[in-house]
Amino acid sequence: MFASDDEFDKQLAVEKEKREQDVQKKKDMLKKTEDVENTALKDNWDDKEGYYVSFVGEIFAYKYRVVRETGKGVFSTVLCCVDTESNETVAIKVLRSNEKMTNDAKNELALLEEIKKNDPQNTKHCIPVYKSFIYRGHLCIVFPFMALNLRDTLHKYGAGTGLSLMAIQSFGQQLFLALHHIKKLGIVHADIKPDNIMLKDQNSSLIQVAPLFLRHA
Repeated sequence: MFASDDEFDKQLAVEKEKREQDVQKKKDMLKKTEDVENTALKDNWDDKEGYYVSFVGEIFAYKYRVVRETGKGVFSTVLCCVDTESNETVAIKVLRSNEKMTNDAKNELALLEEIKKNDPQNTKHCIPVYKSFIYRGHLCIVFPFMALNLRDTLHKYGAGTGLSLMAIQSFGQQLFLALHHIKKLGIVHADIKPDNIMLKDQNSSLIQVAPLFLRHA
């Protein structure tokens, strides 16, 4: 009439296994739902090539408000933002969602921090890095905002006539000072071109050399 102890224990074991299976099924369903949601969100954040798609007014790292996108390269997009704490205009380089590119950028970030450490007053004309952070899976690097590069300057102010000899001498001296500074640190610039020689604004004659920096072998 009554089940034996062995049968009772077996029944308990079966019921326990069934409960554990039900719990695991619920966990699997929840994880699947979360994965779908995260994928959908990521698709909204990134385009098909892994560039982050920002919008005007978006706040990065709780303090940087996006004003506009100012450029896009192979590795990243550059955003003009306002630091809402200091009201300073800054540039944020947002790396593509790509593991190799992110690792390369982290290596370059270490060089940028070394360059800044050895030139705390920023007298060597290498653009200083302010800070870095991860935002929605993208490495972001904050720099002072520079309104023009040398190519823009040539097109805007030197079209048909070129720049003055005095301006060329000034830019050349500053560029050589920057290159001499990084050479002493065992660092080379891998992409010297007018696009990477920056000016604060149209009234400034002081240049800042923007990265791409590499450790000299």
